[in-house]
Amino acid sequence: MKKVLSVLLAIVMIFTITVPAFAAQKTATAAENYDGNPVIIVRGIDFAGLTYVSSGKKALDVSASTIFSALIDGFMGTLGLKDKQTILDGAFLAAKEIFEPIACDKEGNPYSDIVSMKQYPESMANYPEFVATLPDGGEEGIVKTAIDRYGAENTYFFTYDWRKTPEQIADELHGFVETARRNSGKDKVNIICASMGGMVTTAYFYYYGTYNVESAVFLSGAQNGTYVCGDALNGRIVFETDTILNLIYQATDDNLFLRLFLGIFDGLGVFDFITNLTNDIVTDSFDEANDKVLRSCFGTLCGFWALCPDNDFESGVETIFGGHEEEYPVLLEKIEETKEFVFATEETLVAAKESGVKISFVSNYNSGLVPVYERA
Repeated sequence: MKKVLSVLLAIVMIFTITVPAFAAQKTATAAENYDGNPVIIVRGIDFAGLTYVSSGKKALDVSASTIFSALIDGFMGTLGLKDKQTILDGAFLAAKEIFEPIACDKEGNPYSDIVSMKQYPESMANYPEFVATLPDGGEEGIVKTAIDRYGAENTYFFTYDWRKTPEQIADELHGFVETARRNSGKDKVNIICASMGGMVTTAYFYYYGTYNVESAVFLSGAQNGTYVCGDALNGRIVFETDTILNLIYQATDDNLFLRLFLGIFDGLGVFDFITNLTNDIVTDSFDEANDKVLRSCFGTLCGFWALCPDNDFESGVETIFGGHEEEYPVLLEKIEETKEFVFATEETLVAAKESGVKISFVSNYNSGLVPVYERA
């Protein structure tokens, strides 16, 4: 009996060990035999993808020292050692230093000489080093799975400078699609788009039609805009103590020294002070915050306006640019063009469906991005 059990156990162990190999072989064979359309993954907004040309460092990087400095200012405010305006001035200066690298000029043009976005103009077969480091999650995880199923030569990854106008990004995606069609010899492509990529894909449909697209899968696509942009561009920002504390904890990267001070400051009421101060900024000092940070750092980003829901769009333009229209004539013209695209979203997607494009929508956002806006 023991021998029988031993043999059975050995068979089970061998089967367990060899199944992954069989599965891998099956996947590889499926990829080798794939003869369908090329697959294009259109990524979402990528804050970390913007880097300095000279050093390669992230353009948008909130360091632990920045957080610590803000906490010290808040603590001194609770003790009455700094007045509200002094703290506000410091906060505006810090925010401008953090976000200015991603801003555009007054005509809505990105400062391309400051930052760059890594792009992959050919199929993934041309980037073995990148493919070897692909994680399992996010858009890169989708690329990894697509390579397993369809082969690296049939998989394309479209990244873009999300600060540009929808029309500019659609132009780039059009060239990308044509490259995939030419390389593969196929008439059509399949598109998988995530988050902001949903807006980008819809913009592509709007400006170029859908004659060369067979299917489009929208994964948490932002084709109808986002509440964070709609609320932020209309000044509807709300801060709560727990929210601020959680956000700061996430940014500390398990820095034990900072976490110790976070606990001390929380016990001393520093976060309550910061929360009240921030809400004062939104109400009493919004115009100042708009003049010093919001308009120049965020209002100039046409990509953000493309993510503004249509029922928030016109009021947002008035909120950010009201009284300053003469300073931004070219930018406002671009934003007006973006509005035409945003307002045509439903019509564009319905037309795509009626033209024969197979469209699927999947949504799974679990929480608001930086949840300090009204509808988060």
